[in-house]
Amino acid sequence: MQDIKLESIKDKNFDSIALIQAVKMDVIQFPAEILKKKSIDVDGVSEDIVKLIYNMAKTMYESNGCGIAAIQVGMPLKIFIVDTSKESNSPMIFINPKITWKADFLEPKPEGCLSVVLDKETEDRLGISATIDIDGNQKKQKLCVPRYSDIIIEYFDMAMDKKIIHAGGFLGHVIQHETDHTNGIIYLDLLPYHIKKIIEKTTSKFNPSYKIDK
Repeated sequence: MQDIKLESIKDKNFDSIALIQAVKMDVIQFPAEILKKKSIDVDGVSEDIVKLIYNMAKTMYESNGCGIAAIQVGMPLKIFIVDTSKESNSPMIFINPKITWKADFLEPKPEGCLSVVLDKETEDRLGISATIDIDGNQKKQKLCVPRYSDIIIEYFDMAMDKKIIHAGGFLGHVIQHETDHTNGIIYLDLLPYHIKKIIEKTTSKFNPSYKIDK
């Protein structure tokens, strides 16, 4: 199934001017314990929630990401933002998301995360190398993660209007990644154990209080 048209599901309540006035937030890095925390439902869209959403969007765009969850900026709330458009101008706001259907077929795709930044040593150990795209830009290979090829997800937008969409392809993949964040799961949890441990041992150097499970 092809991705649904992004212009048809862009959150119409999102104000581009408010985005300009928003503030970029610090992204919490793995292996911080809070990333394992399950988020809670949002009762309504207050001024504080609106401010959080715009600050999250600012953080996502300025970090060159295509998705971000509230837990990644320290707020354990069931909110995430996705924008897989080439122009980065079609943000989708997901509040209290719930995947209600998954296809039987798993499809591996390259995946990264704003909360998992790999250093050169780790990239070398995992065999991740830099490549050059057709425009001459340097890009890094990413670890492939198997996810359901198609999903149906229910959620609320910024106006707390209920939405139901059927998504596949890259969009469906990103939505599943962000939904996992609301459940205390990061994409490393879906990779082979030894790969996660290589990354965990390296990133834990920047968080001395983190204890590695043997």
